[in-house]
Amino acid sequence: GFIMSNILELIIINGKILLVTISFFVLAIGLKLIDEAYDGLTFNKRVANLIAPFIVLLAILIMTLDRVATVILIAYLISITIQKKVDLTIYKISLLIFIILFLGLSLYNNLVSYLPILIVYILLTFLDEQGNKIADHYFLYKDTKISPYFALFMKFRFFILTGTILLSLLGQLSYLYIAPVLAWVIGYNGVIILSENRKKSKSKQLTIVRTMARS
Repeated sequence: GFIMSNILELIIINGKILLVTISFFVLAIGLKLIDEAYDGLTFNKRVANLIAPFIVLLAILIMTLDRVATVILIAYLISITIQKKVDLTIYKISLLIFIILFLGLSLYNNLVSYLPILIVYILLTFLDEQGNKIADHYFLYKDTKISPYFALFMKFRFFILTGTILLSLLGQLSYLYIAPVLAWVIGYNGVIILSENRKKSKSKQLTIVRTMARS
C-alpha cells in the first residue's frame, strides 16, 4: 500500500508538471503572438483578439494547478508592466484578471511564502527584457562592443531558464520546474523566429514589387 501510494503520488506530480509544461508552451506562444500582432504587425490582429480570452482561461488553469507556476507567471506579468510593455487594451484586461486571481489565490494558497521566488523571477524577467534591447541594438547596428554570442544569449531570453536551473541546483526549487520554463522559452522564441522570417519575407516581396515597378 505504501509503495502504491508513492507511485500514485509520483504519477500525479509528473502529470501535473506535464500539464503545466504544455500550458506554459501554449501560453508563451499566445502572449508573444498577441504582442507581435500589435507591436511587430506580423500577425493578424483579429486572430490575436480571438485567442486572448483563451490565453486568460489557460492562465487561470495554470493558477489552479500549481503555486510555483502561478508565481512565475505573475512575476512575468508584473515585470512587463513595470517596464511599460503593456500598451494594449486586451493585455491590460488580461493583466487585471491575472492580478485579481493572484490576490485571491494568495489568500487561499498561502502564496505569500513564495514572495522570495516571485522577486527573483521579476528580476530574471526584467533582465531578459533589458537583454533583449541590447541584442536588438547589436543586430540592428552591428555593435562591435558586444559579443555576438552574448547578443544571441540576450536575444532569446535565457536569463529565466538559467535562473531556474540555478535555483534548482541550490535546492530552492524543484528541478521539475525546468521543463515548464524551458517550454516557455521555446514557445516564446519560436514566435520571435517566425515573426522575423515573416518580416524578411514581406521585405523581399516589397523589394521585388519595387524592382518590377521601376522596370
